[in-house]
Amino acid sequence: MFSLLDLFSKRTKGSLSFVPRSLSDDIDSGAARGLQRALELTLGTVDLVVTDNRRRMVSAKKTRNRHQIRIHHMFVGCEDSVFEALVGFVNDCPDGRKGINTFIAANNDSIRNQPYKMELNPVGNVYDLDVFRKNMLDLLGDESLEDIRVSWGRKGSGKRSIRFGSFDFSQRLIRIHPALDEDWVPDFFVEYVVYHELLHGLFPPDESQERRSLHPPEFRRKEKEYPMYEEAIRWENENIERILRQ
Repeated sequence: MFSLLDLFSKRTKGSLSFVPRSLSDDIDSGAARGLQRALELTLGTVDLVVTDNRRRMVSAKKTRNRHQIRIHHMFVGCEDSVFEALVGFVNDCPDGRKGINTFIAANNDSIRNQPYKMELNPVGNVYDLDVFRKNMLDLLGDESLEDIRVSWGRKGSGKRSIRFGSFDFSQRLIRIHPALDEDWVPDFFVEYVVYHELLHGLFPPDESQERRSLHPPEFRRKEKEYPMYEEAIRWENENIERILRQ
C-alpha cells in the first residue's frame, strides 16, 4: 500500500469527522487519519466520515474536485486488500464492490452484536419520554418499532433554529431537545414530537434515490393521523420564539 513515511509526512486536504460525535472516543483517530491520508494519495482530496451506521456501511460521492466518503468504523485499520476494495468501490469498480461486500459479510455478525456505549436519559424534570414512546407505539400498532429507544438530548448553543427531535437510524434512538422539558410546554406537543420521530422508523429514507428524502408523502400523511396534529402545529407556530429564547 503506502509506507509510513508517505502516510505521516503528508497532511490531509479534506476533513475527518465522526457520526455520532461520541464515536471518536472509541475509535483510534490516528488510524482513521492514516486511512484518510492513504485514500487521498490515491483519490485526491477526501472528506472522510466515520460512522456507526449499520444499515449503509459504505457510501461515496464526488463533488467537484473532492470525494465525500462515509464508512463504518470497522474499516478503520483495515488490511491492504480491503483498502484496495474501498478504492475500487469509490471508483465504481465491480471488483471493489465485491471485495467490500465480502468484508462486510465476514464481519457483519460481530458488528451487529456489538453494544454501542451510550447513556439514555428518558426521564426529565417534567416529562418521562418513555411514557410517550409507549403510548405512541400503541397508537401506531407496529411491532417493528418496539426496539426504538428515546432519550433527552443535550442543549445546543444555537438560538436561531432548533430541532425538536432526531432519529438515529443505526442506533434506533430518538433524541428529544431538552428545551421541551418545561412545564409550560404541553404534553401533547412533546408526544407529537416523539410520534413524528417514530415515523422515521416506519418510513426510512430511500437510499437508492439521488435525492434523499426524510419526509416522503406517505410519512406526511401518517403524521397527520396524530390525534392532536393541528393543535401541535398551531402551538409550535405560536411559541417557537419563546423556545428559542431559552
